[in-house]
Amino acid sequence: MSESGLSIDQARNISLITGLITGVIMFPLTISISAGIMYLIVKIAGGDTTFKHLVSFTIFLAFIITIGQIINYGVALAAGTDPNVTSINGLLGLDGKMGGALNMVEIFTIWSVILTGTGLRVVASISKRAARIIVAVLSIVTIVIGFLMGTDY
Repeated sequence: MSESGLSIDQARNISLITGLITGVIMFPLTISISAGIMYLIVKIAGGDTTFKHLVSFTIFLAFIITIGQIINYGVALAAGTDPNVTSINGLLGLDGKMGGALNMVEIFTIWSVILTGTGLRVVASISKRAARIIVAVLSIVTIVIGFLMGTDY
């Protein structure tokens, strides 16, 4: 029992469910911000698209990520594990900053990256090279953020 009177399992389950609900509430805000960032990147790359098209594209990509989150959280609740079963760190189980970085490298993120590169070429009318550069930079930024957010034990 913890100080609040909840068992560790109850506290973990409440935390997982709260995280899931927060994700659902934050969806529209996240889509708008992500589409805005993508719009700026596309304009810098010389692409030709509208914000509305990028919102639709971002929702499509978010659907892929959401499937991954549902699987991860569902398995975590059912099996009592950490919610990173589809990541490389789900296999290795590292703690700290390296574990945070490896949590960002997971099957649904890789799928989303591939679709982002392909979609930017179609939706934003940018070159294959520009799309690859954008996707590479975004992937590196994602891994660095995971590294920085990793916790030390």
